Amino acid sequence: MSDFNNGRKYYPCPGQKLMPMGKAKPVSGQDFGPLKEQPPPQAAQVIQSTPNTPGARAEIMPGIPPTALTRYDIQAAALAEIKVYLSLTVNLEDKKTFTEIKKAKTEVRGLRLKIQRREKELIADLNKKRKNIKDDATALVTDIKATEDHLSSEIKKWEDEQARVERIRLDLLNKNYNTLVDLCNDALKPGLSAVEIKSALGVLETTGINQEIFQEKFQDACGLLNVSIEKARLAHQAAVIHEEKQAELKRLELESERVNQVAWFNDNFGIMASLATMEEALGKLEVLIPAPHLAGLVETQINQARAIIDKTKALQPAVKQEPKPAPVVPNEKKVAPRPAAPAVSPAAMAQPVNNHIRKTVNDAKEERVNTIKAMIARSAPGSLELILSNGQETAIIIKGVDVPGITLGIIGGPVKNDYS
Repeated sequence: MSDFNNGRKYYPCPGQKLMPMGKAKPVSGQDFGPLKEQPPPQAAQVIQSTPNTPGARAEIMPGIPPTALTRYDIQAAALAEIKVYLSLTVNLEDKKTFTEIKKAKTEVRGLRLKIQRREKELIADLNKKRKNIKDDATALVTDIKATEDHLSSEIKKWEDEQARVERIRLDLLNKNYNTLVDLCNDALKPGLSAVEIKSALGVLETTGINQEIFQEKFQDACGLLNVSIEKARLAHQAAVIHEEKQAELKRLELESERVNQVAWFNDNFGIMASLATMEEALGKLEVLIPAPHLAGLVETQINQARAIIDKTKALQPAVKQEPKPAPVVPNEKKVAPRPAAPAVSPAAMAQPVNNHIRKTVNDAKEERVNTIKAMIARSAPGSLELILSNGQETAIIIKGVDVPGITLGIIGGPVKNDYS
């Protein structure tokens, strides 16, 4: 290593021979080309060349609000100067640049520490103020909360009372509406008779809908009542028609039973019926337990049957008994027989029987005519009917009409009851 060129150290390369001192030729920078580019201008030159105007400072420190500068007591010019230090670079061959950069760093670091210390002071002061604010607020809130709680309890009393009154109102409203629904359902229940529907319909038609009672359900109650009344009227009309049809069917059924009973009596006690048949039929009649609507008819038939049987028995010819032959007596004197009676023709023998039968028939006819006349006398006007039956079919040939006197209606016009 050799000292030359203004005290600079020189390190020889490997294999290089050093020249003796005094003979060494100083090396200048003009002998060789520059090793690197020239360093940028010094910081002092940059600071002096940067104008300290608001516009220039705004360009150097964009986004920093004025309140930050005021709170931390920072001048805009100081920040502008610090921003200028961004252009400083170190020149490895020039120690002065290193010194300037180190000095600039000390200045910038001092400014940073100043701001951080100020921040801690502000935060500490703020925490103290926050604690005081919180303590004051807690004391005030505690004192005020008692009054607020009292007022809240009084408000709750009012609200609870209003809720209780509202519940009572709604319960009464629902009770009234449900009562109306029950009334409507009672009138529309299935299986009611026309009288029952008419009674329920009268209740609905006299039911009033008060707006003060039904309140918000007033319209619903009016609609329900009107629809139920209309349905009940239709149901009443249908029930009346149905009951009339059922009554007519029942009347026809009873009439059919009465006609069948009359036809059975005619078959068993008619002109061609034998005495044995009539006696058997009378036994059935006497043990028969008829329906209430046939009780009177069966009682009359029993009396008629007994009379017919009695007359039939009375009209039966007496049975002549053959005389027993006289016992033969031994050694009795024989008597000559009487001469035979003249021969009688079969027609002559049958004549008394025919006369007896004819008389029986006429008596039976007269008896039936008298019975019919008695029935006519006991019948209400318009309730008498005369029915023709062959045992399989029946037909009404005379039906009573409700006119003064005993006048019968017959197909083709009325005729008087002349049975002679």
